[in-house]
Order: sequence, then structure tokens, then C-alpha cells
Amino acid sequence: MRVLVIGATGRVGTELVPNLLAAGHTVIATSRKGNDQFGTQVEHLAFDLEALTSEMMVEQLRSLKIDAIYNVSGARGGNLIQIDLFGFVKLQEAAEQAGITRFIQLSTVFALKPERWTTPGFKALADYYVVKHFADHYLVHNTDLNYTVLQPGYLTEDPGTGEIGVNDEISAPATIQDVALTLTDLLANEATYRKVITMHTGGQPIVEALATLVD
Repeated sequence: MRVLVIGATGRVGTELVPNLLAAGHTVIATSRKGNDQFGTQVEHLAFDLEALTSEMMVEQLRSLKIDAIYNVSGARGGNLIQIDLFGFVKLQEAAEQAGITRFIQLSTVFALKPERWTTPGFKALADYYVVKHFADHYLVHNTDLNYTVLQPGYLTEDPGTGEIGVNDEISAPATIQDVALTLTDLLANEATYRKVITMHTGGQPIVEALATLVD
């Protein structure tokens, strides 16, 4: 597939891009300034979720002739509302208008379950969770995209295990490597279409864990 990775130079994107290349996909890697850190194997593109208008996004997406979009971006100290909420929604709408149906969004555990936001860890990130909630909610309820929303627990830089737990109502850490591997395996897995998936490191091999999601 020809795949666009929004936020390719972030912590997860940096792991995801090489995984997609190894799986045989063509990758267009974006960052706000179009950094070329992945070398000549990857097409690099400047793509700013805050600065681009909806119309500019649609035009750019159409010109790229892509099959799927990964949104693994984040404000990273920038404007949380303008990027992680309005920017995400603009991107979702632009994907639909450009005729791109496969859309994978990285979120955070229990973003769509505010009743779970009762512990100190969740309360400390209240603004972040509200923004993630509405960005995920819009994707799920207001688009016809073949979305997958991956909601990992707290990200760690520990070595990946290749094993995860999914949709088990547990909030537990997820290594960045395991998140990136899971994202890679979601791409062509139709069992994960139009699903919200919570995950953490530990449990079953990734392929086996995702196989449990079949309706």
C-alpha cells in the first residue's frame, strides 16, 4: 500500500515508518517542517495540522494518491486543542473528501470512556483526555471511514515484547515498539476496521491478540 504517516518524526512514528517499509509498503512521512530523517527510501512532506485549512488538506491528500492514513501525531507542547482536536477532525474530514477510506488513529487508553477517568493519573491529564475523547468520538460517529482507533496505555521506551493485551479493560503501560508493531499489523487487517482497540504490553503475540477481535 501507499501510506501517509502523519507525525512520522514523533516517538511512535519513528518506529512505525521502518516497520511499514519492512512490510513492503510505500511510505510518505510527514512532520510540520518536512524533516528528511528517514533517507531516500521515504518521501518526506511538510504537513501542519494546525496551519493547513481543510481545503488545503483535501488538495494535498488527493495529489498524493494514497491508500491509507496513519495519524500518530500530537501537539508535543503545541496547541493541544488546535492540533489534537480541530487538526485531527480536519484530517478525518479531508480524508473522506479525498476518497481515502482507510484511517488509523493513535489515541490513548479509555479516551472514549470518561467514566474511567477517576484515578489521579487520569485526572492529571484531564485536558488531554477531553481532547482525545472528542477527536476519537468524531472519527467513530461522524465519518464513514474504515477507521481503527488504537488506544494504548502509558507509553514507555522499554524494549518491545511482541506481545500485547487488547480490549481487556486494563490500563497498563505499552512500549513504543509494541505500539508501532501493532499499528503496522492493523493496516490490512479487516477484522480491525471500524473498531476502537485498547492495548498494553504483555499477553499474546500481536497477531493472535488482534485475531480475537473478529466479530
